[in-house]
Amino acid sequence: MIKHRRALAAVGAGVLATVLVAACSSSKKSTDTGTGSSNASGSSSGTAPSGPALKVMTIVPLSGNGVVYPQESAGAQATVKWVNANGGVAGHPLDLEVCDDQNSPNGAAACGQKAVDDKVVAVVGSFSLYGNSFMTALTSASIPYIGPCCPFASQEVASPNSFIFSAGSLISVGEGIAAGQVNGKTGTVVAVETASPATDYSNKLIQAGLKSTGFTGTFKPITVSAQATDYAPTVAQATNGSSTIIVGLGQQQAQAFFPALASAGGKQHIIGIGGNSLASSVVKANADATNGATVVDYYPPLQSSDKWKPFIDAFAKYASSDQKNLDISLLGAETTWIGFKVMKQVGDKMSGDITASAFLATLQKSTSVDTGGLTPPLDLSKPFSAKSLSSLYNTSLTFEKVDNGKITWPDSKFIDAGPAFLQYVGG
Repeated sequence: MIKHRRALAAVGAGVLATVLVAACSSSKKSTDTGTGSSNASGSSSGTAPSGPALKVMTIVPLSGNGVVYPQESAGAQATVKWVNANGGVAGHPLDLEVCDDQNSPNGAAACGQKAVDDKVVAVVGSFSLYGNSFMTALTSASIPYIGPCCPFASQEVASPNSFIFSAGSLISVGEGIAAGQVNGKTGTVVAVETASPATDYSNKLIQAGLKSTGFTGTFKPITVSAQATDYAPTVAQATNGSSTIIVGLGQQQAQAFFPALASAGGKQHIIGIGGNSLASSVVKANADATNGATVVDYYPPLQSSDKWKPFIDAFAKYASSDQKNLDISLLGAETTWIGFKVMKQVGDKMSGDITASAFLATLQKSTSVDTGGLTPPLDLSKPFSAKSLSSLYNTSLTFEKVDNGKITWPDSKFIDAGPAFLQYVGG
């Protein structure tokens, strides 16, 4: 299963890498409507919440013709139960509604209007291909939009009520930084990418990252059809005179690319995105071809970082029996956990009536929010200075390593891609 990773490269250009998004989500339909209370009684590490419930919403496609994402719904439901078992938010239990956008603009708009009608305090997590269809309503009602998975719409990435905790399209800048670091200042860096409307913009971002490292060599992009099955010609191009290959492919394509690379005896340093070209399943199936590769990711690896243990434990405890088999190492589930942690941390400092507008104002004044080491400390009072991506409050990435089929985070450091973007791309 792969995360909504590479498709985020489309954000800054305002276009959508459809083939990659389609590969991002589970084909399994969820029968859980996700509507209603997610309260859990008792608390293992705090006083049980007793105040009036605070309504919250997660918007996610669970039906219709398109991607479905039951992992995010399940992650939200388990996380809210964890929040309520640990004191709620400022003593208030959360009452969660998961709104199915039905993979349609009308469905997304209906979710936005329902959030307004139900007076939700915040929309947390969430993923939709039709963000602008609900953002107008949320923004007009001053409803915070916290920790969306994969924001594509212009209003999602540049609205004052939107708080994005992943680095979004800057992940392509990170690929360039990683390539410059391992390749050196000269030589040839090749990028093998699925052809999409976002390809040119992604290449621009990669080159920004390369330039920031002092790279003056050759950058060579190679595009591949989404329907490609024979990767031998692509591998021949990519390995001709190169020392580093950025693999910008979805999981299924990568599963075909790496055997072809191994057959050709390719020894280039590989760079890819966690959850896509270097998803854990791809790495395990192609341990030799990917060994030593650099994985560019938004957060520490769920499988090998203790930073995720609270989420893993919460999901194991609070997910329903039919949800426990879902893969939560997906960006939507991960970011939903972070979003609710931020809501709890900021909300716990409030007193009196907690309304959407009051919570938004408090978020906008929060200068040091701790996500438990999953991101650097977040300053929500300072939007990203690029106007087109002003809702990014985290521009950092992790550079991980593949070690004999396992993804590790050896240096435990965050790499900030923001300065390279601002210097070489602008806002």
